[in-house]
Amino acid sequence: MAHGSAVKFTVSPASGKSIASAWWSFDAPAHLATWNSRNVNPTFYYPAPGTFSPLVKLTYTDGSTETVQRTGYITAT
Repeated sequence: MAHGSAVKFTVSPASGKSIASAWWSFDAPAHLATWNSRNVNPTFYYPAPGTFSPLVKLTYTDGSTETVQRTGYITAT
């Protein structure tokens, strides 16, 4: 993927649950508090080449939470 290209993230809730909110870091842990989005299914443009590890923290309508990280999931060239 070329840097500057749009990356569309789509998250699926756990079985039987509904997502109340989401918090994204598009490159965890390097930019945990820097690049973030509160959209459930955000689009992000990676500004530079590299390998990135997106992380999302989900809060469900029942109050439970889940954190999912995909290490080295995005490679921009």
